[in-house]
Amino acid sequence: YITSGAVIPDQTVKDGVIRLYVVEGRLEKIGIEDNKYLRDSYYRKRIALGTDPPLRIDSVQHQLRILQDNPRIQRIKAELRPGVNLGESDLEVSVEENLPYKFWTGFDNYVRFVTSSAFWPAISTTLIILLGVLAITIALGVLLAILLDQPMWGQGVVRILVIAPFFVMPTVSALVWKNMFMDPVNGLLAHLWRFFGADPVVWLSDVPTGSLILIVSWQWLPFATLILLTAVQSLDGEQLEAAEMDGAPPVKRFAYIVLPHLGRAITIVILIQTIFLLAIFAEIFVTTGGAFGTRTLTYLIFQRVLESQNVGLGSAGGVYAIILANIVAIFLMRIVGKNLDA
Repeated sequence: YITSGAVIPDQTVKDGVIRLYVVEGRLEKIGIEDNKYLRDSYYRKRIALGTDPPLRIDSVQHQLRILQDNPRIQRIKAELRPGVNLGESDLEVSVEENLPYKFWTGFDNYVRFVTSSAFWPAISTTLIILLGVLAITIALGVLLAILLDQPMWGQGVVRILVIAPFFVMPTVSALVWKNMFMDPVNGLLAHLWRFFGADPVVWLSDVPTGSLILIVSWQWLPFATLILLTAVQSLDGEQLEAAEMDGAPPVKRFAYIVLPHLGRAITIVILIQTIFLLAIFAEIFVTTGGAFGTRTLTYLIFQRVLESQNVGLGSAGGVYAIILANIVAIFLMRIVGKNLDA
């Protein structure tokens, strides 16, 4: 597999799970990283060969024989292939393990995930976004529901326009906010800031969490408004008329009649939105990519599985996400049950 014309400069090559140690043209060692968290059964490394000094072929053959004696190895192969640059070649070493060759990691992945420096900040960011979106959508949802219940010209068209954002895909709405509104150069908000003589705000880096809360709230506000509007329309108008005749001001009529009537609807909004907001992903992926402290638990799992290629660690994170969702669901179901029994 190796010809006497192969040459390689002095270097120590470390990449992936195969390690080639080359000193003064001699291949001192071909090593396989022994990491029980790696599950791949086939590894390959390619390194560029220079012009001087020559690679000692006997050292390559010696190291191949050493590895071949390892019961973990099924097949090992070294080849010379044409290089990218003229006059150079590539030395390619590939190793195939015997299967099955399994390790049982026990609860190591769970411990590693929960003790990592990114776990608790991800939990904190998830809860901050959840509570922020719930606060905005419920407060503005109640206000819009009351306004939309008032008789006005074009009432049907206004209701359709208010509800429309809920039917836009999360990825599309996030791109619209990122490029049309929050872009620090050409965004609508940037032009508005310049109009008043202020420097534009780089929203996704200066206030990243607040920007995400704003984007997600815009998506979920129509849903909350629709549910709360239905509840407002079911309110008995005679109660409000009687309270008005008794001299009750609008604030007290809202606090003692309207708001208690909306209690069940608000509970339903909190329950449904919480289920979906715990799994928020598309908005983060499109806007910040998990940077600037916006990495939620769901996005952390995505990074562990797809970006770091660590399926075991990501699976452990998925179990934690299920546990968190169940804890929140049990808590909310108790609240819903009390409101329904009331």
